[in-house]
Amino acid sequence: MKTYVQQIMLGTVTGSPSRAAETLKRIKAAGYDGLELNQFMIHPSSLMVRMMTRAAGMPTGNGGKLDWHGLLAESGLSVVSLHTDLGSLEREPEAVMEEAGSFGTDKIVITGMYRFDYGNEAEVRKLAERLNKAGEGLRKAGFSLLYHNHNVELLPVGSGDHGGLEKPGVAGIPERSGGDETAGKPGEIGTAGKSGKAGSVMGSGETGTTGKHEETGIVGKFGTAGTPGEAGTAEKPGKAGIAGEAGTAEPLRAYDILLQETEEDKVGFEFDSYWFTDGGADAGAWMRKLGRRMKLWHINDRGSRQSGPAMTPILKADSMELGTGNMDLEGLWRIALANGVEEVVLESHKNWIEKDPVKSLELSARWLERNE
Repeated sequence: MKTYVQQIMLGTVTGSPSRAAETLKRIKAAGYDGLELNQFMIHPSSLMVRMMTRAAGMPTGNGGKLDWHGLLAESGLSVVSLHTDLGSLEREPEAVMEEAGSFGTDKIVITGMYRFDYGNEAEVRKLAERLNKAGEGLRKAGFSLLYHNHNVELLPVGSGDHGGLEKPGVAGIPERSGGDETAGKPGEIGTAGKSGKAGSVMGSGETGTTGKHEETGIVGKFGTAGTPGEAGTAEKPGKAGIAGEAGTAEPLRAYDILLQETEEDKVGFEFDSYWFTDGGADAGAWMRKLGRRMKLWHINDRGSRQSGPAMTPILKADSMELGTGNMDLEGLWRIALANGVEEVVLESHKNWIEKDPVKSLELSARWLERNE
């Protein structure tokens, strides 16, 4: 698998041509194949972008003034993809494609949406439509569109319909009163509650037997069958059947909608396993859902640098060098390979060893080398 470094790590170490050249030289020596570029870092960035990235602990620096074509050519590093925002791509698709092509890549990545309500189902469905439209234009020109997640896509936007109570058993009816030996009619059997509709839109279908069910779908649990009513006697009515329990369903999340509503030939995914782990999700399960639609993988580790006595028993987790945190990276690596992923991008965040992003990526390179 080829390995790359996300440019967001390099804002503090690419402030001048000579500093950038030295940084790229060390990236190449560590064994990486290249970089993943951000449009807002290869051009002078706006005040808003500079403020947001600085607040996140990863300032863009002055790299937007540098000749990145020349620097990369000199270093021997390639470019795996170009990150941009959806608005820019919609306004100037030709310019974005031209820039990506000038760096030798056909992959354009949307880095998520800012000032956007991922908990609003209607808005997320509109986002999927926009991605499809943009992806269609790129595909026709020989490029591919990928969507990069963070943790906000895990927000629930609703849930699948719950199975209903179909019908309780009916009491047995005595045919005659008194001591007549004729038995009353048996109570009717309570019918099963309907299966809940899929909590994830990936696999729909009202029941597991007759409804559609895509391989990666999540369907609601089945309602249980009703208990039959007992036969009534002449002196005693039949016992009512017990209704089946309602089916349950999984919550529908924003990422479910993006997977369901985007078309495979128009939109792929760059999956960031760190952010879904940070959001409390099973990153491996989501990678399996993505399957062949997972085209790139953002890799990072998560843990704590705490050593010695701690003030409290609760430690704050943060980004870590590969193999030094608590994520099951070996297991995720196997899933990525099974999905056909051929390129992995390191993106760690500010919590670098000795506060040095280059030393950090060099340490992570050792893990990558062992697992390639």
